[in-house]
Amino acid sequence: MTSKARPTVSLTSGSSRRDNVRRALELVAGSIEAAVAGKQLIMIKPNFVVCYRQMAATHVDAVRGVLDVIRPMTGSRIIIAEGAAMGPTAMGYLLYGYRALKREYGVELVNLNRDRRQSMEIEGRHGAGKQVGVSRTALAADCRISVALLKTHDTVVATLTYKNMAMGVISGVMNKRRMHQGYAEINRSLAGLAPRLAPHVAVIDGMTGMEGNGPAKGTAVDMGVALAGTDFVAVDAVGASLMGIDPRDMGYLWLCHEAGLGEARLEHIDVVGEKVGEHARDFRRHPEFARQVEHLHIGGRE
Repeated sequence: MTSKARPTVSLTSGSSRRDNVRRALELVAGSIEAAVAGKQLIMIKPNFVVCYRQMAATHVDAVRGVLDVIRPMTGSRIIIAEGAAMGPTAMGYLLYGYRALKREYGVELVNLNRDRRQSMEIEGRHGAGKQVGVSRTALAADCRISVALLKTHDTVVATLTYKNMAMGVISGVMNKRRMHQGYAEINRSLAGLAPRLAPHVAVIDGMTGMEGNGPAKGTAVDMGVALAGTDFVAVDAVGASLMGIDPRDMGYLWLCHEAGLGEARLEHIDVVGEKVGEHARDFRRHPEFARQVEHLHIGGRE
């Protein structure tokens, strides 16, 4: 039996957000090209948790960096798709400058909160099943690209590429709220949705991170980095380590690792470009951090 190949995550740094992202993708260009080759619908998912604070949202130049690399690789349909949690998605596209991408790259802007929905099951309190509506467009996309940030979070420790994808494609604000059944439940629900919703390409724009009261009201941390790869678990694990966060404290991410969806053990991930240790910082956790991880320690943890 042959051993599973080690995932590769690229790490770049510099003063240009767009250039950082572009160079990070170019370092793993072979796997990126394989991810988009032959695909009919490529969906790029930024993070608009709020539509009125740029620091909390994916900057349009990070998406430009992605498009600079993938647009020459394919003539397929590319959409920018988001369903904001706070504020109208259309306002985010306007205020954050995304409308220009239609002219620059020939892409479409899609509001996932108004999309047709498919019901999927999540975990409610005390193990009871609940249903949420997920965007049919997101499910139909045969290449999903998440362009996220380095941010602490008020329920799941940190929000990186997978959390950005999963919560954004749950269509409608009320559906998103149904995910918040408790600290343990939301982590298990996110992991349970991952086989259907995970990104095929994971990108983190770490020019400016957010610590403390994330994902919307935290304070800035200057980082000047970007990450990319096709193993979303590995990219998020490296992203967490840049924030000084143990990937095992991110319940949903570790569950994805245990389910075989990706690699979260840092010693089993190849980082190319620059070294994590040269850029890592100890982000101040959300005030609820102790409660967020309490469920991980019930019964002990290795």
